[in-house]
Amino acid sequence: SIVVHTEDMEYAKALLRSSPRDIQVVGMSPPVTRVLFDSEDRHHIDIWWASTFNDCTWTHKEWFDRSWLAKPFKGRCSLEGRTFPCSAHSPQILAYLYGAAVSGSADDG
Repeated sequence: SIVVHTEDMEYAKALLRSSPRDIQVVGMSPPVTRVLFDSEDRHHIDIWWASTFNDCTWTHKEWFDRSWLAKPFKGRCSLEGRTFPCSAHSPQILAYLYGAAVSGSADDG
């Protein structure tokens, strides 16, 4: 899963529509968009759309400290063999969502 702020939603949708890969996109609006990489749904990515309210950011039943998902993203995360900017708080976010035993793939960059 990845989180994209609703302020970047139109840009993200344009990127998905222009993808050179053979993908299927389901649910182009909040709370979630699923990107399918095969017709059997064996491989997919869920995009959860986030909104900010005061000092917190909300995404799919979860509230986060606003700073955890705020730009600029100084961490580095790997997805599909490529590295992207992401929250430097990715390890804390993963632990918050899935428990402390989960190790993230983000580096404080």
